[in-house]
Amino acid sequence: MSEQKPITPLLDGFVVGNPMSIHNGVRCCPALKENTTEKYIVKIISVPASQVQLDALLLTGAYKDPAQAMDYFKEVANEIVKEAEFLNTAAKLEGFLPYEGWQIVPMEDGKLGYEVYLLSPYKRSLLRYMQKNPVTHLEAVNLGLDLCTALAICRRAGYLYVDLKPANIFLSKGKEFRIGDLGFIPMDSLAYTSMPGKYRSPYAPPEAQDDLKTLNATEDTYAVGMILYQIYNNGTLPAAPLEPKDPFPCPANADYEISAIIMKAVDPDPANRWQNPMDMGQALVGYMQRNSVNNVPITPPAVSVSEYSPVPSQTEEIVKAEEPEVIAPEVQESVSPVVEVEIPSEPEVADETVPAETDTPIDEMVSNDVEEDVPPVSAEIFQEEDLDDLGLDDLDFSIAFQDTPVTEEPIRPAREKAAPSSAEILQQKKRNRKQNHSAKKLIPLLIAMLILALLACGAFWFYQTLYLKTIDDLTVDGSQNQLTVYVKTDMSEEYLQVTCTDTYGNSVTQAVVNGQSTFTDLLPDSLYRIELSSKSFHELTGKTADIFTTDALTKVTSLSAITGPEDGSVMLNFTVDGSDPDEWVVTCSAEGENDVIQSFTGHSITVKGLTIGKEYVIQLGSKDGSPILGESTTTFTATQLILAKNLTIVSCVDGIMTVQWEAPEGSSVERWGLRCYNDQGHEEVLEISGTEFAFTGIDSNIAYTVEVTAVGMTEPNRVSITANPLTVTNVTVDSSAQDQLVIDWQFDGETPEGGWLLLYYLDGYEDQQSVVKCSEPRAVIDNRIPGAEYTFLIQAADSTSIFNNIHKFTCPNAPVFTNEGLSADKITAHLLKTPAEANWTYESAGKDALTDTFQSGDKISVVLKADDSFYLPEMTIDVLYVIRDENGRVLSSHIARETQDWKALWYDDDYHNGELDIPSVPKDAGSYTISIYFNNCAVASTNFTITQ
Repeated sequence: MSEQKPITPLLDGFVVGNPMSIHNGVRCCPALKENTTEKYIVKIISVPASQVQLDALLLTGAYKDPAQAMDYFKEVANEIVKEAEFLNTAAKLEGFLPYEGWQIVPMEDGKLGYEVYLLSPYKRSLLRYMQKNPVTHLEAVNLGLDLCTALAICRRAGYLYVDLKPANIFLSKGKEFRIGDLGFIPMDSLAYTSMPGKYRSPYAPPEAQDDLKTLNATEDTYAVGMILYQIYNNGTLPAAPLEPKDPFPCPANADYEISAIIMKAVDPDPANRWQNPMDMGQALVGYMQRNSVNNVPITPPAVSVSEYSPVPSQTEEIVKAEEPEVIAPEVQESVSPVVEVEIPSEPEVADETVPAETDTPIDEMVSNDVEEDVPPVSAEIFQEEDLDDLGLDDLDFSIAFQDTPVTEEPIRPAREKAAPSSAEILQQKKRNRKQNHSAKKLIPLLIAMLILALLACGAFWFYQTLYLKTIDDLTVDGSQNQLTVYVKTDMSEEYLQVTCTDTYGNSVTQAVVNGQSTFTDLLPDSLYRIELSSKSFHELTGKTADIFTTDALTKVTSLSAITGPEDGSVMLNFTVDGSDPDEWVVTCSAEGENDVIQSFTGHSITVKGLTIGKEYVIQLGSKDGSPILGESTTTFTATQLILAKNLTIVSCVDGIMTVQWEAPEGSSVERWGLRCYNDQGHEEVLEISGTEFAFTGIDSNIAYTVEVTAVGMTEPNRVSITANPLTVTNVTVDSSAQDQLVIDWQFDGETPEGGWLLLYYLDGYEDQQSVVKCSEPRAVIDNRIPGAEYTFLIQAADSTSIFNNIHKFTCPNAPVFTNEGLSADKITAHLLKTPAEANWTYESAGKDALTDTFQSGDKISVVLKADDSFYLPEMTIDVLYVIRDENGRVLSSHIARETQDWKALWYDDDYHNGELDIPSVPKDAGSYTISIYFNNCAVASTNFTITQ
């Protein structure tokens, strides 16, 4: 009876047998579907493998309590299910066998953890097949091709399969080899992932056995090479070399071509291996095309000891009876019996012309291994023979190929000899004389044999030195319509010729000139066989043949055109079937416009300088003029780039983040594309018609980025929000002091690390910002400008996002200056170009120098004319210069302050005239106003113009 407790709903309608194998937390059980003869395997993976692992995690402090450890175990179990899901996805393509179902259940009996049940139909594994069938040359090559195809599909899906071994490879209908177990690792994680212990096997490369080494992209091709090595090496894996950098010896039964393919796969240096399964598969295809690959077994069938061993003597039988061979029970269960094969007296010659389809069908082969007449399911269904047939094929592969040990004959003790008689001595002397006479007759024969040996040595020297010529290397390169053969050898080129043959048998022969031979006018996407031969009596050795497939005609399968990163630009993206030309050419043509032509490489390009509003015909071509097929033409209307304006996250409260923006003036955008994402894997993409959207489900502890793009445009506008943002709740501005502003604010959240930054600008000039750094939520702005509108932006020094952080304030106008008997209403301002001489005065410059128009770059001075008498005590005053544009907006970059001596300002020659040099004036043409303040009180202002 089964001791496995069935789970529901996965195993409803199944009877599950006892585990056939238990290893590292994995149990494998046979199962039968009720009322059918269908056999299944149930694989049960325990997470953790044992409760000792749980104790270790808690003891080391990796997890503070069992609840945290259970969360971790659940994640591991979910990852196993994700692998199973990917296996089923890959099985829809080619090269994999899927699971029929899976289920995660919590452990019982007081254990903490989970068990993952995986259900799959029983299939015959490569390991079991090898134990009962001799592998043929055709089967071995087909095995390599099937595995390379499956591994290439796996890579295209973004995964590397790292647990390839005979026990995980199964035979499906049609005698195809497929992968049917877990072992997938994402390609993008290889650089920081070492080989998991559960996937380490003799078929994994040596560097994968090291915990400190990360994975590389040759793990799968190495395993394919090691499986083929075992098949071609009498079923045994190679022994580890003494030095890790030394290669393995070549497989015992492999010819030099298949041996080269295998040895490249299992090279000790990962850089020298096949880097891509398709490259290895192409090499195997080429091997099949160059050679007659038949169904003759690679390794001859094992010879039965009972049939060919000599009949043991009575003594030997007694020795065997006294010393029986004792085999431990656990060894008996793991070792397969050696199949005794009857050897015919006349070996049959395999017909190499019979195609693979005429081989024994897979159903017949499976029938040799699995019983077909399975009784209906009952309580007594799992008999011992059924469990044997449902084995997991987890035996050591080499056992299936080992020879039956031959019993050695026992050593018998030597008999003691009696002393010889006189007659025996006389007889021995006669025999010695006859032997001496025979030796004299042998001398002429030995001389003749010596002469023949010398002639043979001379012939061998002639063969090796003069007759046999070595070709060091032969390579082929080409394009769609031609190929070039490169030959490297010490042999004279005048004796060499190259023959190029297509698949129809048409051949062209050319001589070798300067180490190469070129064939032209070939067909695209066609296979050609290259053979190097000698025109003289010499025989060639080394690489003398190769195959080459010319490039296919280039076909553009898709071509798209969208607005590029600036006005009047287009971004082209396309995909290609076939090889790329050395250089592409794109031509943009429009009526009444000159063609815009650009050369490039790759599959994308941005063309600029198109006329907005014009419709262009865009044509892809090759620079060398080779034909381009497919969708190589499209149309595009050049447009103005549209970007979202003033994109802002206005709030983020209670998991709702609201984003606003404006459409550019004069544009009509029907739909906007939105993308919200973070570095935790969250991404939300949608299209809307308005300019505001509220994202829900936002976690305030995570940073987010929002992109907004006008549909049809390529350039998005972005705005980001940090984790744990702050919200300003109140802002106050104290302007009671005439020389400064004091800004205070309150906020919700934690004080940012590093304090605060208060950015401000005047009268809307955002590009003329100033900043005040403060440790508390308070900032002081000195040198305040009367009548200016201040815009304050409160920011965190550590860049934490802050909401409601913009505040505007209009500074009060300055009071009118009145001091020392002089008031502003008695003062007028006049301008002039600053005189060149030092210590100039209004009297030295003259009235005619006064003006209100200046050229860009002129230095400007001001003359203050006082119309009343006043006092001239010894004191200093603070002078503030403020220049405004024609709209009355303050130009922050031309604000200046200085300290002047009151008496020196007015006293030279005529104290009614005060002269000041303006520190900074604009250079751009326009109309401006300059205002002058004494001790933050308004004195005078006047207008002026700058011309170019």
